[in-house]
Amino acid sequence: MANEYGVGKDVFTKYIFDNEITDKMNSVNAIWTVGKGDGVYLGILNEDGSIKDIEFIEKWIAR
Repeated sequence: MANEYGVGKDVFTKYIFDNEITDKMNSVNAIWTVGKGDGVYLGILNEDGSIKDIEFIEKWIAR
């Protein structure tokens, strides 16, 4: 997502609200915290939330 929409929580939040995934800021915070933390831990994302392993992301999206 970071490659397409930019890096940062503000951009992520805008994406979530624009796509009506949720209208609650607490849900946005939960999605951001868990998703980014897991992505960094697994080596898929960089600390700033940008994509580190684009090959993995492309394979995952294609499935």
